[in-house]
Amino acid sequence: MKQTNRTLLARISVLSLLALAACAGQELDFRNALIVNGKVYAEGANKPFSGKLTNVPNGAILDNLASFAKFSNAIRTTLPQLAVNPARAASLAYFYNGARETVGVYCDAEVSDGLLDGPATCSTANSGNMLITMKFSSGKLDGKLTSYAPGGNKQIISEVAFVDGQPDGTQEIFSPSTKKRIHVIHWDKGVLTGAEEGFDENTGSRILEATYVNGQLDGPLTRYAPSGDQVIMKATFAGGKQVGTQEGFDPQTGRLISRAEFVDGKVQGIARRWDNSGKLVFENEYRDGQVMPDSEPVNDCLARKLSVYERTSSTSWTPDQREMWHAECRHASISVANIPADQPSQPNGGKPNCVDSWTAAFRKENGDDAIVTVDQLGEWKIWCEQGKLPH
Repeated sequence: MKQTNRTLLARISVLSLLALAACAGQELDFRNALIVNGKVYAEGANKPFSGKLTNVPNGAILDNLASFAKFSNAIRTTLPQLAVNPARAASLAYFYNGARETVGVYCDAEVSDGLLDGPATCSTANSGNMLITMKFSSGKLDGKLTSYAPGGNKQIISEVAFVDGQPDGTQEIFSPSTKKRIHVIHWDKGVLTGAEEGFDENTGSRILEATYVNGQLDGPLTRYAPSGDQVIMKATFAGGKQVGTQEGFDPQTGRLISRAEFVDGKVQGIARRWDNSGKLVFENEYRDGQVMPDSEPVNDCLARKLSVYERTSSTSWTPDQREMWHAECRHASISVANIPADQPSQPNGGKPNCVDSWTAAFRKENGDDAIVTVDQLGEWKIWCEQGKLPH
């Protein structure tokens, strides 16, 4: 009798172990799953599911993870060709080169007591090419997350470690075309901190330097030409807002080609841009980031220039031409406004010597080869008749 009982108990133990093993190895297709209060259940089950969850649309896992959005946003900012609907950020690697594919992206993930817990992999539905690998702990990202380029060759686009649901450590981004490292940022419990660096995907030279403090840009921001040895832009940030002077430089010559002032993140004052020869091609005045309306003389001057061009040219003027003429009119108007009130008038203002003075001043400002239009000469003649002289 005792022998029989021992045999029965042994059989029960074996069956129990087999049942537990079967439960541990359960597999559930997402089509047969329900999400209740944030936990995964098999249809008709009273207890949360534990096992492998398959064929999960990537958005069902990652749509509501703000921490993953931090990771993917850094990639999309660096590689605009990967830009996709943020709600489907998990498949951003698959939209490499900007081609929106019709194929879906689905994930397989380990689940424990209804929560994501363990490794998860997202791949393309038709080819099975792996796009993302990650790990979860009690429903939170925890461990290394890696994003891959399409093609099935496991070429890494970016990776970073997650701790307790937040990116933590260095995130590197690589060029899909050259495989070189092109961007480096640093996370501290989900907050950007420290140096930000960008690198040209072909030369590998540093093309961006900036610093984050408590998640916000703070201090100098400098951009370089692809060669890495020529500054092309300098700016300053404080608490995430741009302040002070921003300057742009020609990547070949280093010549100043733009300048603007920022106050509390907004353009303030006069912003100017020059072409490579030093000719003014853009000028506007801003107040709190908004363009200020031009004076009547500036509007009249621009209207005359546009009219002359339309009468004498067989082609339409371009926006760049209009900006250049607008800058000329603004600059001329400012010059006139700066003539002292007690400046003596010139009784023979209509004589050529006064117009010649304006011509000389114009070419001194814009270069000896600057073209003087008939319309401009007429405008200077009117100014001369009014007794207005160049500085």
